[in-house]
Amino acid sequence: MVILTTPVVLTDGFGAKKLITYIKSRIVDLPDYVSADIIAGHMHTISNETVIKKDIYLTLSISTAAFLLLFLFFFRDIKAIFLFVIPLASVLAATNITFLLLGKLSYFIIGMGGVIAGIAVDYGIHIYMAIRTGDGRPDSVKKIFKPVVTGALTTMGVFAAFFFSNVPGYRQLAMFSIISILICLLYALFLLPNFLGKNHSNPKDASLNKNNFLNKTVSDKLIVCSWVGFMIFLLISCSRLNFSNNIEQFDGSTAEVLQAEQKFHQVWGGTEQPAVFVVPDQTIEAALEKNEDIYKIAVQKIGEDNFISFASIWQSVKSRKENLRRWNTFWEKNRTSKLKKLIAQYGEPYNFRENAFAHFFENLQSGTIIKNIPDKPEFFAVLTEKFVKNKKDGFEILSFFPDKEEYITPLLKVCNNFPGAFIVSRNMFANIISESISSEIIYLAIIAGIIIPLLAFIFLRNIKLCLLSLAPVLSSVAAILGMLPLMGMPMNAPSVIACMVVVGLAIDYGIFMVYTCSLNLKTGTHTAVTLSAVTTLIGAGVLVFAKHPMLFSIGVTLVTGVFAGFITSIFVIPALFRLKKELLLSCAG
Repeated sequence: MVILTTPVVLTDGFGAKKLITYIKSRIVDLPDYVSADIIAGHMHTISNETVIKKDIYLTLSISTAAFLLLFLFFFRDIKAIFLFVIPLASVLAATNITFLLLGKLSYFIIGMGGVIAGIAVDYGIHIYMAIRTGDGRPDSVKKIFKPVVTGALTTMGVFAAFFFSNVPGYRQLAMFSIISILICLLYALFLLPNFLGKNHSNPKDASLNKNNFLNKTVSDKLIVCSWVGFMIFLLISCSRLNFSNNIEQFDGSTAEVLQAEQKFHQVWGGTEQPAVFVVPDQTIEAALEKNEDIYKIAVQKIGEDNFISFASIWQSVKSRKENLRRWNTFWEKNRTSKLKKLIAQYGEPYNFRENAFAHFFENLQSGTIIKNIPDKPEFFAVLTEKFVKNKKDGFEILSFFPDKEEYITPLLKVCNNFPGAFIVSRNMFANIISESISSEIIYLAIIAGIIIPLLAFIFLRNIKLCLLSLAPVLSSVAAILGMLPLMGMPMNAPSVIACMVVVGLAIDYGIFMVYTCSLNLKTGTHTAVTLSAVTTLIGAGVLVFAKHPMLFSIGVTLVTGVFAGFITSIFVIPALFRLKKELLLSCAG
């Protein structure tokens, strides 16, 4: 086994590639009868990046083909290709602009490109349908202008919440998404109508112009009751939801990397890595003294068998001086002559020689203090190398214990009583990172939860319409929280991010339907919302085919939430609106 140290940090993808490439080039020179495996965190970095790259190529290819087929076969209009150009141009432009402003982009952000494209295309679809089914380009665009802008701003409001994060990747996501949506919005409002021509409306599309969803075809009470019943079912299912903080769930390393580590553990052991209690100080003596004090407390907390410390092998000079003083004091009380008499008395039957213990008594009080840690015998030098680390600014004494919560919790309390001491634990580190991510996401979700209804109220200026537009949002969130337990999946940080994106989309659907119902617009909103949902489901649905667990989790969450929000917007909102209208008419009568 060869252990290498490197200045390349795990998060440096480019540096990790250079490092591993160099090591592999040296391994090639080994004889044929010698094999070598590389065990390093950098292998996980490279492997995850490779998996995400493959997922990006796959998902973008599928979504691109699906978008083209959808636009060409549904619209049967060559000019519908402009709808495909909108998200493609916006995502490419946003990628370059974000790169110029923030530097290197993570592959996760690029992987979200298909999802953002599915969102960004919505505004072009609404403009296209309004012109195609309306009475003329200027009038149609004017009617749909306010709901399109309102929907875009509320969606951008969700992504704007990520600017409050301390995580660079979230800020990248915010800027990338907002720029994409903004470019798409401007393109759809001011350029797309010119490409479509002055008289692009099609008489054959008259059926799309009828707001059939405003006509009572199914019992509205049945629709609303079914929705309420399903919401109650989802809320009950939410009680089984688990939030996973395990950071390993974000590791999409290939089987080759994992098998190499498994093989390493089979050969060298250590399948369960211990946690380390580190005691630092400027001098070796100060570190040893502090380590002794900690050892005495630690063995009381978790047991002597569970805490392996250098203090049980080698004590500080202060402790050894005290031990020598007590030893000498003990023998000064006439115990030497008593011991000689007892040995002579009980040794006679066994034929002990009279001077058998002479050497012992001659050196009884000749003990000396060794100031430095000895390097003889050889095994002692090996132990010292494992337990004592000589640093530039002092020394560190290491102790080892099982990396389990039942041991970490009491030892953390011990650690807090000794300034400078700290614990290195893989599980604790993973929990800290996960909790940090979780608290960050919850913080951002609260901000988004405030921004969305606030923006909806500002633009709609009607509390009742605002609440009505939030119905798809409630359905989406309830569906995500309720369906994940049924699918056997936990909630995690990527799921929460996806849930926030869904909220921005669902409020769009709600606003479009509320505007259409309240103003009785004839702009093909029903079809436009359907197509918007379909394109988003395509962009998000392709992530279900991703092999990386993080992208897969986002895909499942987006598909579940968007579908629930879409169904609520086209069925429940019109039903609620009609019931409200009937109630007002009955009251007036």
